[in-house]
Amino acid sequence: IENAIITGEIDLSQIELEIREINGKKMRVVESAIRITNSIIQEEANFSTYFPEIQRVSPVLLTEEVSFRNTRFNGKADFAGVLFDEEADFSRVQFRKGVDFWRIQFKKRANFDRAQFNEEAILVEAQFAGEAYFGGAQFNTETYFAAAQFAGEAVFWGTEFNKGIYFMQTQFDKEALFVGAQFNDEANFEGAQFNDEISFLGTSFKTIFIEWKQIKGKFEYDGLFYIRLIKNFKGIEQFKDADDAYYSYRVNKRKIREKWHDYPTSLLEFIFLDLSCGYGVKPERAILYGLVLIF
Repeated sequence: IENAIITGEIDLSQIELEIREINGKKMRVVESAIRITNSIIQEEANFSTYFPEIQRVSPVLLTEEVSFRNTRFNGKADFAGVLFDEEADFSRVQFRKGVDFWRIQFKKRANFDRAQFNEEAILVEAQFAGEAYFGGAQFNTETYFAAAQFAGEAVFWGTEFNKGIYFMQTQFDKEALFVGAQFNDEANFEGAQFNDEISFLGTSFKTIFIEWKQIKGKFEYDGLFYIRLIKNFKGIEQFKDADDAYYSYRVNKRKIREKWHDYPTSLLEFIFLDLSCGYGVKPERAILYGLVLIF
């Protein structure tokens, strides 16, 4: 379907589908490709089946490529429990109402390039086996990625988070790229696990809840991000994290100067500022050296 206005609901729960058992779970299977592009869906779009009497979602398996490119959902979009076996294209999609991707599974690339989310977006326990691309996406609503799993690259280049974004207990197995992302409200990464590199180059944020130990040694040097992060840690009273981040900032800044052949100055800084007192945030070093000199 292309260049269409769909005035009624789309409801997969009313269609009889083949039932298969996959990994011990019964799933309703759609074997044909789904393509609704450059279109408008006026009412609710339901791609999952919910049984209120047992409070359970019956998962749906989509075995072929799915594309909703440049489509506008004017009603709620419900994809809870859906498994996408092939690439899923949600690029330039507009979700005007709430969207539910609870426990959704993407086996291949999930493309949300420049997608727009205008009301509550739920991606709790979502699983991304391939690349998850949210470059240029705009979240104008509170968004929940809590306990989601990113097995492939998580790309949030230039993404706008205009309301609270929640990555609590989220797992990033490969690179997490937030280059140029804008966190214009609270960003919560409490308990998130980063198993590869992170990039916050050019990132701006108001308040970010994260611990230094979660990201230590995993992101490339960006002086402005360091300064913002240190200020943020102080603002949320994580003073030990602020000190540790400041120390890392000064050490990395010194190492960059060494690469530019400013070795003599760097060596003096290392001796008198780093070793002696950890740039002022490790005063115990000065006490230790003092005791050594005395005894």
